[in-house]
Amino acid sequence: MAAEATRSSLGSAGPLRIEFGGGTSPDVGAGNDFLVAMPVDLFGKTRAAKSSGEAAVMAAKAALKQAQLDVQADVVNAFADAQSAQTLLETGRSIEEIDQIAYDATKKRIDAGDLPPAQLLRADLELQRAKQALELRSQSLAASKIRLASTMGVAASDIRELETKLPDPPAPPRLEERADLAQMRSDAASAAADARIASASRWPDLEVQFARSPFDSPEQYNARIQVVLPLYDFGASREKIRAAHLSRQAADRSIADRLRTARSEIEATKLELESSKAASLGYERLTNDGKTLVQKEQRGFAAGASSLLDVLEATRALRDIEESAADARTKWIQAEGRYLSAIGALLVRPS
Repeated sequence: MAAEATRSSLGSAGPLRIEFGGGTSPDVGAGNDFLVAMPVDLFGKTRAAKSSGEAAVMAAKAALKQAQLDVQADVVNAFADAQSAQTLLETGRSIEEIDQIAYDATKKRIDAGDLPPAQLLRADLELQRAKQALELRSQSLAASKIRLASTMGVAASDIRELETKLPDPPAPPRLEERADLAQMRSDAASAAADARIASASRWPDLEVQFARSPFDSPEQYNARIQVVLPLYDFGASREKIRAAHLSRQAADRSIADRLRTARSEIEATKLELESSKAASLGYERLTNDGKTLVQKEQRGFAAGASSLLDVLEATRALRDIEESAADARTKWIQAEGRYLSAIGALLVRPS
């Protein structure tokens, strides 16, 4: 990553420098034709600069983690919509099949003279309504799959049958690993690095030099230590250190506040996940009961023990229950997505 390259460059030693030259009067000026100079860090200036690079790496990793969580949230929401559309399509097929059975049974009883012909018109209206709803839901599922594929970065043809729910959430990672808290910790680390850099700037710069002069006879060689000592910066370094410490304190307070908020978010989303899961499972049981009722009414109608109205009423009740079940399952998936974002966990680890 670019941040890691920046950290490496900031933490590397100063460059080995070579100087050479000559003039018309070798004895005037430095009198050196060739010089090799190497900086020596005895006061931690390089380490202070490297700590700034490490803070940048922390910030980059936190930003990457947040981007991954944002993408996961988009995928979960798109999956919830597609899964709901798939469930509603399956419900539409079930209702169409039930209405077809009711239509056939009505026609049979009319042919036998047990019912007036007008009853067939009503059965046909319910059947045509179910077919139109089925067509609309089929198109809605196709559109939902296209949106899901776009969010996942795959072709829509690669998405076929969808799972009924998401995988179970993984074990929550440490709270401090959340992307927003990691970003705040990087801000605190950056402020601490700024304080170290400002403090190190008060210390002298050292340099070891080796010089050769070909103009003397014999040639002269010289080794020396160059010291550059900052005497007075008019309080600039002191103010930089003070500002960095204040920034670090503000970052620490923000982290403490965010920790409290994060714990509340996790608790709230966990309760929401549990309640939505329980509601979805409850609707599944109601759906089974509704199907049983419809089957009983169908058998009773075929035997002449119940009316077409009883069958249609049971069918409407089943349709309402199945649509509510689809909505409850969607809320369950969305609640799990919010819980994953709250704990800062990814269902799939990026390669």
